[in-house]
This record gives sequence, structure tokens and C-alpha cells, in this order.
Amino acid sequence: MTGFAILTEHLSWFEPLFDAVSAREILAQTIHADELCCDPSSAIIPAPLVFNRIAVSG
Repeated sequence: MTGFAILTEHLSWFEPLFDAVSAREILAQTIHADELCCDPSSAIIPAPLVFNRIAVSG
């Protein structure tokens, strides 16, 4: 399991974060919103912490 996951819509917006995480050799997973699937009954989680910066449209 990774240290944390980053949920994103636009990878280019997060390049500074990805660079900082990589420079510190922190294990992180990127989850693109198009690939997101959530099963509340599953015990499997992508990471103990998920960083979410997706804006709610409405």
C-alpha cells in the first residue's frame, strides 16, 4: 500500500506536488477521476490518506 493517494482531474495542475513528493521519495499513488471507482462494501482502500482537490460542479 502507498503512503497516500492523490485524486486529481488535471495532472498538469499537480506537477509541483508530484515533484515535491518524488524529491522526498514518498510513495504516493495518483488516481485520475476518470479511473475512480468506489465500492463502499470493499475492504480494499487505495491508501490510508487520499488527497482530494476535485472541485464540486454545480
